[in-house]
Amino acid sequence: MADRMFPHVGVEVVGSPAVRLLRQNRPGDMLECTNRLTFEGLEDDEIEVLEMIRTFDRTGGVLPEPEFVRLSVTAAGCPGPAYALVRERRVVSFVWGDTRFFPAFQFSLPGVQVREGVGAVLRELASVLDEDDLCRWFGRSNSWIGGLKPAELVGCAPTMVLQAARVDRFIFRG
Repeated sequence: MADRMFPHVGVEVVGSPAVRLLRQNRPGDMLECTNRLTFEGLEDDEIEVLEMIRTFDRTGGVLPEPEFVRLSVTAAGCPGPAYALVRERRVVSFVWGDTRFFPAFQFSLPGVQVREGVGAVLRELASVLDEDDLCRWFGRSNSWIGGLKPAELVGCAPTMVLQAARVDRFIFRG
């Protein structure tokens, strides 16, 4: 079955024009707005979250936790699988405000089935990176894969991404 990616879901940034667009239920316009956002006056963690959203938008967007749970319930019939994936660190996510977000690059439809390439990379890096750093690793350029971001490549070249993870694990361990 062909993969389908999830639509982009925006994040509220206090004090930015994106807030108004989100409240008007226009997440696509919010993304356009964040692409023009100068980040002036924002805290470092706010900038980092916006940059992650930009990165992950190019690879399918992000799912807020309620949507992630809803999709997993649809696929499995109960919410347990969604929470097990998080607890067992079989997916990457990040928290903004009081909401956890799941980058969509790591899933194949139907439901929220984790791509095998993602699982292999997570198993490789879980001992050297915490949850936030794992999410950042997928969203940052990686010299071992030609400067591409692992999130951009894991769906079509999972072996290359896994090799990059192995090298990085070796480096992180020192």
